[in-house]
Amino acid sequence: MNLKTVVGALLLSISTATGCLAQNTDEPTAQMKPAMVALPALFSVSGISSDDVLNVRSGPSAKFRDLGDLKLGTKIEVTQIAPNGQWARIIWNERNAWVSNRFLTHVPTQQLLNTKLPANLQCFGTEPFWNLKMVQGKEITFEGLGLLPVSEPLDWERVSANHTLRFAIGSASWRALMQKKICHDGMSDTEYGLQIDLMGTSASDAVVLSGCCRLVE
Repeated sequence: MNLKTVVGALLLSISTATGCLAQNTDEPTAQMKPAMVALPALFSVSGISSDDVLNVRSGPSAKFRDLGDLKLGTKIEVTQIAPNGQWARIIWNERNAWVSNRFLTHVPTQQLLNTKLPANLQCFGTEPFWNLKMVQGKEITFEGLGLLPVSEPLDWERVSANHTLRFAIGSASWRALMQKKICHDGMSDTEYGLQIDLMGTSASDAVVLSGCCRLVE
């Protein structure tokens, strides 16, 4: 047996044992996904040409139905990563949807002082309907329950002493307990990444409301 035959046999043996030679895949690999960050978080569509689009799927695989498209640079909120680490669940047109991690880049956002809570949030609840908006971690505006919109400075914020994914914030009229947890609004199947329990501080009109929050720019 000459040297050429020996080398050829050796290469064949290695490729058979490892299954790594000449292997291709259409699915994104773990090395292609963006750096993992605490969710929910904001991402932008990247890695495609300006005349191309990123498919939005009904499930975490290219085999699922195509719901629509996202253009290069589009910013989206990611609420969960699929178990295989290759697909990200997003909120798209007020419903759950999935896109490939391969084409997402994390967008750093302002955080509330002394916490890892996003500083710009839209929180809401149903039956009764209400809305709370937090802007740059400095001001909150409440609307609902038949009341006129009221804006107040955010007075304080805290992280739970024994649970880093739970937070408390407060203003003159409101206290809120928030946590990074999958949340449903009670009227749809959409899954948001933040849960909130909101409490009015007025003794004459005390109220406790529960709902969900999402990131806003």
